[in-house]
Amino acid sequence: MNDQFLPKLSVGLQVIMWGLWLFSLQGKTVPFGLSETSELRFVSSLIVAVCIPFVFLIGLKLLHGADRRPLGFGTCLSAMIPFTFSLILYGVGSVTFARLPTTDQSLGHGDASRIAALTERALNARSAEGRVGAAEVLYTSFGVKSVWTNADGSLERFDPSADQDKAWAEGEASVRDAQAKVDRTRGQFRRMPWMFAVYLCAFWLILLAGLGWHAYRPRSLRSLVSTDLP
Repeated sequence: MNDQFLPKLSVGLQVIMWGLWLFSLQGKTVPFGLSETSELRFVSSLIVAVCIPFVFLIGLKLLHGADRRPLGFGTCLSAMIPFTFSLILYGVGSVTFARLPTTDQSLGHGDASRIAALTERALNARSAEGRVGAAEVLYTSFGVKSVWTNADGSLERFDPSADQDKAWAEGEASVRDAQAKVDRTRGQFRRMPWMFAVYLCAFWLILLAGLGWHAYRPRSLRSLVSTDLP
């Protein structure tokens, strides 16, 4: 490869690397009408992980030219900033994911306890208003049409009104939205250990491969590659 082409290649790779890296961090406003998805950000992160070691290798190559050492240093620094930040981000995320408790069972146990307490109150509260109120909460919060003890002391199935049906539907929609957000957050944390390994392995494997090719490439190729090395 002609050394005169290296600065242009370096700038092009850095533009791609920084653009995709910033997009993978934010990903809120996507150009060209594309819909923002975690998969798109994930692919962007993978491309960045591959670009970083190539930019770093070009920076090392430029460092060998006396008149290009500032450019080489800047290129290496440009690669190390997203590399170091990403390792810290994914490393902290991996530790957080490892310590993230599984709350599904505890939440289910809490709901079961509340349902049992409200059912008991719907049957045995002192006042009829308290009993029907407990039955209403059971329906609007959990969708349970419970049996309650009316003012005559007879058991009666709770019959929700139209407003109570609406309250239950709105509450159920809110719960689904909250659960979807929790699932997305857990999915992002679940990927972080893999991304930490991808960034680390891609950097060292490509770097070692590039250095090894430079050291052990055939003499026939060395004659075709202009170099500033002594």
